[in-house]
Amino acid sequence: GADLGREVNGETLAYEIEVGPENADRLGPGKCAAVHFDTIPWGSQIRVAQKAATRARILDAAREWLETAGYEGTNLRAVAQVAGVSTGAILGHFADKQDLLHAALFDDLERTWAEKSMAKRWRTR
Repeated sequence: GADLGREVNGETLAYEIEVGPENADRLGPGKCAAVHFDTIPWGSQIRVAQKAATRARILDAAREWLETAGYEGTNLRAVAQVAGVSTGAILGHFADKQDLLHAALFDDLERTWAEKSMAKRWRTR
């Protein structure tokens, strides 16, 4: 998914949402993830949503390769092919193979942990 609290065009992203099928054609093929914004102009929202969708496709492809080939057998070209992007697009989102695979393994875990932590804080108020 998209990074929470990340600044884009001087505004901070508010929270993550899933994009319904009615908007999927605007964001690209495959699993789409987008962010909800407070005051970012619509054009910027679409671009950030497209980047989030691309990042999600890359991470899904990386997880698929990790499952079948392991760390050593996973390479950026193969992940790019499955995700339908160039290796340059992957490197636009991640520093290198290690960064990509770390994100593929730990992003969901970190998000789940943060959500549970927030829920616990709200229950104790």
